[in-house]
Amino acid sequence: MKRALAVLKMALREAEASGLVVRNVARMAAPVRVERREVSPFTPDQARKFLEAAKGHKLEALFVVAISCGLRQG
Repeated sequence: MKRALAVLKMALREAEASGLVVRNVARMAAPVRVERREVSPFTPDQARKFLEAAKGHKLEALFVVAISCGLRQG
């Protein structure tokens, strides 16, 4: 989020300097605080059980890819 706000501020600063916008309202925005959560990945046994339970689910392929590649939410 911090990077997105920095890019937006920079883009609006350029637009303001070029006369495309009257003022850069992004300067007034405060960065959003993101709460960090503890990550507890599946053990191999838990992953196996999860995939067994997901058999036949419409998102089964997604679950297999996510577990196989170590993907996380977000």
